[in-house]
Amino acid sequence: MIIGWGTLGLLCLFWFPIALVLEWGLPKTIGQSFGRFAIKTGFKIYLTILSWFCSCHIDISELDKVASNKKQIIIANHPSLLDAVLLLSVFSNSTCVMKDKLMNNFLLGSAARLAGFIPNTSSLQTILKARNELHNNSNLIIFPEGSRTTDVTVFHCHPGVALIAKNAQVNIQTVILDFSPCYLGKNWPWYQPPNLPLYITARLGKTISYEQETSEIRKEIEQHFIQTLTPTTNQT
Repeated sequence: MIIGWGTLGLLCLFWFPIALVLEWGLPKTIGQSFGRFAIKTGFKIYLTILSWFCSCHIDISELDKVASNKKQIIIANHPSLLDAVLLLSVFSNSTCVMKDKLMNNFLLGSAARLAGFIPNTSSLQTILKARNELHNNSNLIIFPEGSRTTDVTVFHCHPGVALIAKNAQVNIQTVILDFSPCYLGKNWPWYQPPNLPLYITARLGKTISYEQETSEIRKEIEQHFIQTLTPTTNQT
């Protein structure tokens, strides 16, 4: 835990002042590209350190099959606080819909704003900004539940996900994240260490077409995650 949290803290402290300066000093498009590249690189370094020194077995190689694609909506279940780190370390030129309060966080805010991440302040504004990012060939990462997964047998998808896909006319790529144990889950205190080794995997789920009614898109997302996650949970 000391190595893991210490590394993440040092990376954030290192990047915070640089991102703050670049946020004000660079044109938006240049700053955004550089900010996203820096986040991807930093998170890849962090996951490498977790693998080498913290008994974490991380297998997210299956995501490489679609990592180079552009204009994707990537949605995943949200078992841990590490989920965004996993996805942002793989997908290039990615923006992420994140909680508004994190955009003003001391360590994370400047990096998120530089990278052009989207706050969930207003449903309409979030949908419009997400659509514009997709039209500019960005990848969009969303956790459709809006919070960390607590019960995989009851998966609630925010309706905004289907509206974004429909408005942008972009299909949805689902990703299944598995943690064993479920470190930093909803009810896991940040100060409580996990039982090691920690196993983390990411699998590609089904691709969901935008060419259907929004209610059907949402229903298909919920059914897919419930059907895919429940057997895994029962096995663990």
